[in-house]
Amino acid sequence: MNKFALTSLAACLGLSIGVANAELVTINGGTQITTPQSNDVIVGYDMWDNATLTIEDGAILTFYFVGSESGYTNTLNTAFGTHAENNTIPGFPGELLFSGTYDDTNPALWFTSSGFAGQLVPGGGDAGKSIAFAYLNESFEVSIGPTEIVLFALDDAGAGPDDNHDDYVGYFVVSAAPVEEVPLPGAVWLFGSALLGFVTWSRRRAA
Repeated sequence: MNKFALTSLAACLGLSIGVANAELVTINGGTQITTPQSNDVIVGYDMWDNATLTIEDGAILTFYFVGSESGYTNTLNTAFGTHAENNTIPGFPGELLFSGTYDDTNPALWFTSSGFAGQLVPGGGDAGKSIAFAYLNESFEVSIGPTEIVLFALDDAGAGPDDNHDDYVGYFVVSAAPVEEVPLPGAVWLFGSALLGFVTWSRRRAA
C-alpha cells in the first residue's frame, strides 16, 4: 500500500473511532510516604506527599469523600463544588460529591481550613501541612470501569505535624472526555481517498 493510502486510511480510522489515551492523570514529584497506623481513615497506602498533578484538559473528574479525623474543619474546594468534612468515616466506596469537566487553567483541587489561613494547593505545603496523593487503580476495592483513580489525603498540621494525613481523605475518578464524532462528509472523503489510493496501488502492482 502506498504512503498516501496508508496515511489516509489511518487518519480515517483514527478520526472515526478515536485514539486511546494512555495517561489521563500523573502524580509529579513529592516525597514517598506510607500512610501510618495512626491514620484513622486508611492505612498502608504508598503516597506522594506534597506532589503536584498533571491532568488532561477536558477530562471528567468525579470526587468522593472517604473520611476525616480532625479537630479542624477542612473544606475540599473544586471548580464543581465544595465539601466541608464532618469528622466521619464513610469508607470506600465513599460519598459521591460532585463531577465536572476539568479545565487545566485551574488546580484540580485545593483546601481551606479553620486551622490555617489561605488555601493549600497540591505541591504548596510545608513540613506541617500538605496534601499527599496515591494511585488507586491496582488496589481499589470497588470495580468502577476503565478509569484512572487518585486518592488524596490532607494533613492540616493539627496537634503538631503528625504526618498521618487523615484530616480529609477522598479520591477522584478521571474519565476521558467523549470522543467527538467526525462529520459524515469529512469521514466519507477520507475513506474515499484511502480507497482510491489503494486501488491505484493495486493497479500499478498488477501492471
